[in-house]
Amino acid sequence: MLRNSHNPRTHHNNKNINFMYFLHKKVENLTEKLYNIRQDK
Repeated sequence: MLRNSHNPRTHHNNKNINFMYFLHKKVENLTEKLYNIRQDK
């Protein structure tokens, strides 16, 4: 994998994976907040 680090396509894929992970985390946090708000009521 390190051998391919100069490959732009691999780099692009890594960026996409990071972005997806970032989105996933954001959604998880939002869901948790919403859930907590509902629990309060």
